[in-house]
Amino acid sequence: MPISKSITQAAKKLQNKMQKLKYSWKTYDLWDLIHKHPWLKETNPYKKARDWYIKISRDEMHHLRGQFMVPGKLYIFNYDTPKYQDVLPWFDTQPLVLSLGPIKTKEGIRNLGLNMHLLPPTIRRIVLVKIFEMNKSIYKDQLFNEVQKQVPVKWQELVKPLEKYGIAFCIRMYIPELQRNIVEFKYEEWKDAIYIESKGLNKITFEELRIEWANFVHKSGNKALKTNWATS
Repeated sequence: MPISKSITQAAKKLQNKMQKLKYSWKTYDLWDLIHKHPWLKETNPYKKARDWYIKISRDEMHHLRGQFMVPGKLYIFNYDTPKYQDVLPWFDTQPLVLSLGPIKTKEGIRNLGLNMHLLPPTIRRIVLVKIFEMNKSIYKDQLFNEVQKQVPVKWQELVKPLEKYGIAFCIRMYIPELQRNIVEFKYEEWKDAIYIESKGLNKITFEELRIEWANFVHKSGNKALKTNWATS
């Protein structure tokens, strides 16, 4: 291993130890960190998030090893050519997914997860924080660890507490072989990753997608959650 790379990794380990000392189990507040993020002082926080993502995506330590996403972890990847792209009404070309793990189907193994990009920004932050809080004893114990264990987040446990946010609207399956450039975020990076917008939607605009989500929520009986993601 080159000396420069060894020094960089040692510095990163020291930084992680210092961060772990800074945040005790009780003081780490994901909601607070998201909503007091320094990027919000910038003219365009989403550009800052995109620039940050591009930077860390070059780090091989952030690349998923293998094809299957681990339950309870957050990922972003390119998905430009879905198997059924010709018949899909629309799709996200760069999903930001909270993984529910791989599942077996008749057509093979698929990666199941919640695509946060399909929810309005305010709602996706709420959903991410609530999932974190529902499993906080495990998540907080893993913060800033060099190797972070998976968290057994299960769809059955999310439906009831999160259905009012239209969570069923964003559950998706992905074919592992078609996923490209999969980046895995560490738990302490969720506060940053949640601000990454998709590089693009196919066959639908962001405003049209907001309307699709709002209609889904309305039909589910939650008329109050018509959040405009263009401004929130």
